[in-house]
Amino acid sequence: MRPFALILGLVVMTALAGCGPQTTQSQAKIDAHKRWTEMRASVLLNLGEDQFRVGELEKARNHAREALALAPMMPTAHVLLGRVAIEQGDYALADKHLAQAGEMAPNAPSVIYLQGVVAEKRHQYEQALTLYEKARALDGANVAYVLASAEVLVAMDQTPMALQLVESKLDMVDGASVLYRTAGELALMAGEPGKAVEHLREARHRGAPDEEVQ
Repeated sequence: MRPFALILGLVVMTALAGCGPQTTQSQAKIDAHKRWTEMRASVLLNLGEDQFRVGELEKARNHAREALALAPMMPTAHVLLGRVAIEQGDYALADKHLAQAGEMAPNAPSVIYLQGVVAEKRHQYEQALTLYEKARALDGANVAYVLASAEVLVAMDQTPMALQLVESKLDMVDGASVLYRTAGELALMAGEPGKAVEHLREARHRGAPDEEVQ
């Protein structure tokens, strides 16, 4: 029995040793294919984003779908599909894609912001404001989130609060001229002409185009 056991052991060891390099090569091929598909998906998504920027929505959507087919766990592809759906007025579809993106990237402020956009489009202002505030909490340097919050506050007939919000962000370096211009417009709406003049003058000083500063 012992010689047989020894022979059997040698056979097993030899088989295992023979599988090592082959297994490594197979895994290397799998890893290489995964890298290629991810790279291809990224290229397709970039093409889709470029097409979205120039208004070619159908092409953008097709490329985003192709990217997802290659990389199903790509949240940015769902984001692009959500943006296309928003532009086309299909808010239910936008919600679907943004929810999927949110599952993959739960703390992505851009996803939360876009969910706020959908809520605002549906006139669900309180929900939109909550989402915009959450996006601002995650990315306090994004001027678009501040302006979106102010816009919703105006829609909720809370212009003084909108003005207060924008004025609290006037020290932001990026988009300072836009914030001052917005503060000036909000001050006019709130019945504070003196403050409006001050903010609009500062907006012009900081580089806001004359046609934007009336």
